[in-house]
Order: sequence, then structure tokens, then C-alpha cells
Amino acid sequence: MVSVERLHEFHELPPEEAFKLDQDKSIGKDWPLNPSIAVKDLTVRYRTCLPVCIDGLSFAVGAGERLGVVGRTGSGKSSMVSLFLHHAFDRT
Repeated sequence: MVSVERLHEFHELPPEEAFKLDQDKSIGKDWPLNPSIAVKDLTVRYRTCLPVCIDGLSFAVGAGERLGVVGRTGSGKSSMVSLFLHHAFDRT
């Protein structure tokens, strides 16, 4: 029943166009106008003594494209997303 409730909630959401940001006020001048992400042969492990959790991942996402991450339990979805979020906010 929870999945039916969730589908109903998503159905009631307003279209994404209603949430567009005013680029002049919210995005810095250094933000790319045509952003893209390219990953080639990414290999990740949590520590040097642990086994690899992501091995040989390659993909590209162009400006304006959307990316869905799907896979079995333990396939590295959360690890990949947390890696990108960590590096996106690590500006040291």
C-alpha cells in the first residue's frame, strides 16, 4: 500500500518547470553554461585495505540530460552518488 500512496504523491507534484531557478540570482558566475559529466574507468574503494566497490565504470551525461541510477542491492548505486556529491562540494 505504501507504493500506491507514493505513486499518488508523485502524481500530485507540480511540473518541474515551476521550480526553475532564476540563473541571475542563484548561480555563481563560474557555473558552466553547458555542464556535462564524463566518467571513464572509475574504480572506487572505501579504504585501501578493502576490496573495490565500483570497478571500471564509464558513462557520460550531457547538458540538460537526466540520469537514472538503477541496479541490484549492493551494486554500488549509493557509493557512486555519494562519491559525486562528496567531490561536488569538496572545493579544497
